[in-house]
Amino acid sequence: WSIRSRMARSSCARPLPRCAPVPDPSPRVEALKRNLIVLFWAGILQSAALGLYDTALPLYLSHLKLSMTSMGLIFGLSQLGIFVVRFTSGTASEIHGRKPFYTGALGLSALSVCFIPVWPSTVAIGAAKIVRDTAGVVRDVMRSLLVYDNAGKNFLKWIGRIMGAELFFM
Repeated sequence: WSIRSRMARSSCARPLPRCAPVPDPSPRVEALKRNLIVLFWAGILQSAALGLYDTALPLYLSHLKLSMTSMGLIFGLSQLGIFVVRFTSGTASEIHGRKPFYTGALGLSALSVCFIPVWPSTVAIGAAKIVRDTAGVVRDVMRSLLVYDNAGKNFLKWIGRIMGAELFFM
């Protein structure tokens, strides 16, 4: 007998190993999926509200007969707030955690929008606009970090789904 025939005979004589059953997903995997689904729906709701807000605010300011200078000041100061918060929110979230920042940003954004019609003065509307816009930036920064933390290797798939849905509903 040659070496080849002995190897062929011995390898053919052995039965193939059975495939192990696929284990049920761990509770951690289920929690991560739940987090991603919550981020998905929160993003859709927030984007729909933002689209309405960005359309209605200039009309509301015009209805209040604010001058173009006042409107420009309100929108300009909110951009200054965004500039400051964008650099500080990532570092602060590393210290205090991302979920509280994300949840806080959603809550502050909602409160500030509800506050605008209650106190219709230039200063109050300006302050509410600054809070709403800076909270939106914190939410955007935290969204990417939370998706990365929860999706791992599937980050691009999930961030694409979430951001695509947000843009669609805006």
